[in-house]
Amino acid sequence: HSHLLVDASIAAKGWDIAAVMQQSPLKDSVGTTLDTVKIQDTVEGKLQLDIPLYAGVEPDIQGTVIFRDTPVYIRKPGIKLNKVNGTVSFHNEVVTAQGVNALLYGQPTNIDFTTGDQNDKFAVNVHAKGNWQLSRLPPELENPLTPFYQGSSSWNGALQLIFDDSGYTLQANVDADLTNTALSLPAPFAKAKGEPLTLQAELLGDDQQASLGIKAGDKAEFWGGFTADSDDRLKHYDLLLGR
Repeated sequence: HSHLLVDASIAAKGWDIAAVMQQSPLKDSVGTTLDTVKIQDTVEGKLQLDIPLYAGVEPDIQGTVIFRDTPVYIRKPGIKLNKVNGTVSFHNEVVTAQGVNALLYGQPTNIDFTTGDQNDKFAVNVHAKGNWQLSRLPPELENPLTPFYQGSSSWNGALQLIFDDSGYTLQANVDADLTNTALSLPAPFAKAKGEPLTLQAELLGDDQQASLGIKAGDKAEFWGGFTADSDDRLKHYDLLLGR
């Protein structure tokens, strides 16, 4: 049997690569990924194609994309990454990235992710971690507690997005170590730097609604909800202080 083999180097704008993938056999995998993960500058990479010139066998497509200080926008749930560095690999419907570094909200962050089929649906799984300086967080993360915390926090998190014909579902979890964080709050919520405290957050939902839960040890709990018409603002919330 005859095969057409292609081994090529690529250098193109992210949106041009996405447009090509949307017209390829990988439109439901790599194409869907690039529709969610918007590459906003030029990237380089390699592409290898093994295309059977006979019926009954699917083509084998694999390659790599190299990021060098590349800006990336993750459309769902709406996150901007700057100065992305690392390599993303794809082999047919499976896309993987390990050891990717980026600036998330201006802070250094390490990111790994994989995509692929999960129960006949397309899934994106992301793991990230960082050690952030709280005084350097950008204005969009300011909140009523901003004047009351200082120091740094190490954290790790996971995000899973599952897509189907009706939309998507998401689940995100973050665990943060606040040992190196000081909280200038009234007792019993005050905390000196060096005292152990963990913060856990969970976001569950879909493209219509989502719920957010946050726990700070046994000191406080927060529960809130978003809906499609709340414009990224909380539709409702509850705050529990102490136990």
